[in-house]
Amino acid sequence: MRHKTTLFLLILCILSILFSSCAPQPSAPAEPVTALIHARLIDGTGAAPLEDAVVLVSADRILAAGPADHVNIPAGATVIDLQGATLLPGLINAHVHTGFDEEKLAAWAQAGVTTVRDMGNSGSTASMEANYAHKAAINARPELARLVASTPIISPPQGYGELTVSSTQDAVEKVNAALDLGADLVKIAFEDYRPPSTRWPLLPLDQAQAIVEAGHQRGVRTSAHITWAKYAQTCLDAGVDEIAHMPMDPLDDAVIAQAVEQGVMWIPTLELWDRVGQGTLPSAIENTRRFVAAGGQVALGTDYGGYPGAFDLGLPVTELQRMQEAGLSPMQVIVSATRNGAVACGLENQLGTIEAGKIADLLAVSGDPSEDLTALQNVRLVMHNGVVIRGE
Repeated sequence: MRHKTTLFLLILCILSILFSSCAPQPSAPAEPVTALIHARLIDGTGAAPLEDAVVLVSADRILAAGPADHVNIPAGATVIDLQGATLLPGLINAHVHTGFDEEKLAAWAQAGVTTVRDMGNSGSTASMEANYAHKAAINARPELARLVASTPIISPPQGYGELTVSSTQDAVEKVNAALDLGADLVKIAFEDYRPPSTRWPLLPLDQAQAIVEAGHQRGVRTSAHITWAKYAQTCLDAGVDEIAHMPMDPLDDAVIAQAVEQGVMWIPTLELWDRVGQGTLPSAIENTRRFVAAGGQVALGTDYGGYPGAFDLGLPVTELQRMQEAGLSPMQVIVSATRNGAVACGLENQLGTIEAGKIADLLAVSGDPSEDLTALQNVRLVMHNGVVIRGE
């Protein structure tokens, strides 16, 4: 009896081994995989470039990214050999106007600027509804840059803005209405004077604070437009998440320190002051240099279409150059146009860095932009939402 039991157990063990060897293995991704190989990887975090990297993409997502000897390429994957080109996240221009124009969005995308953030449009409900519906249609097309859009600039009646509010309750209601229609962030302004003689009433601080809180209750950021340094403190008192435009007159050291402490992002828009001229650029550059030197975070934005003049469409060449003149290293400029831009858009969990799970917005260029930013002009490949929209 003991021998029969032993034999029975032995047969069970053999069968178990046979069945386990025949068990189905982990399946390959349901969607086809594209492998970008032999890349110099700049991941958008500020880390040093990684040589001979591989990035795997399936559908619209990054599956894996890392050294070639750490990333297994699935059988049957489509392989794109970048032959030593630099691969980095798609760039983000975090401050444009007239961004609902599909020809312009196509031009940005072809240059590797895969996301733009429009910072103002009409304040009428009908116009907002139409614009935000158009935004959804735009974002379904990979050949167009992704569009993120703010509310219209919120201001008091006859103020510097398109969406007027008359009380804290009115402000909260209109913020929520705009967000319900599809706005991605809130925009206010502290602007009361433009030389030589234009004057506007200023948004009261209590209304600004209520607007910021209403946005935070919905999980969205508030950006504040200024052009004069004296209103930077007002922005901080209102609790905004970011400030649009580096002032054209000197910032106080204490304001810079407080902005850094509060984690306020700044969008310098140095190209704006380049186009305005009249001696405004040097002060804006110096303010940017001091803010970054103090530990402040900046995101790249140009104010394209926000002022008369010929701004760079596509790659923001002027802004890249001016940010370097403000003391940012090439890598710091890249981070401002990738990770920090994603933060400004409220999309840091989706965009801005090359890592598994994030949307596959990728730009490949000849040369090393962490050494020389002009390499960003040498586009080899653009992938948007996992789709190659530009090859060599």
